Amino acid sequence: MKEIDLDIKSLAYGPVTKYFNKDLWLAHLVWYEEQGYKVYKFDASKWFIIDDFYSDIHDKFEFPGYFGRNWGAVDDLITE
Repeated sequence: MKEIDLDIKSLAYGPVTKYFNKDLWLAHLVWYEEQGYKVYKFDASKWFIIDDFYSDIHDKFEFPGYFGRNWGAVDDLITE
């Protein structure tokens, strides 16, 4: 598969892709990292309330202190 094909096929509908095959998912993660993409990994099993999610993404994405802890704020910051 050509490099551009993987980008287009797996990200065609947005930055989130659902995989049904763990080996394929792991191979794609390796490929993206080798191509210089920044891959963020989260352990959602530690998210018991929505604020846990916002705290985790605030830390991993290094959002500024004024982060509003809502989906609109996430969308604004990740699209800047």
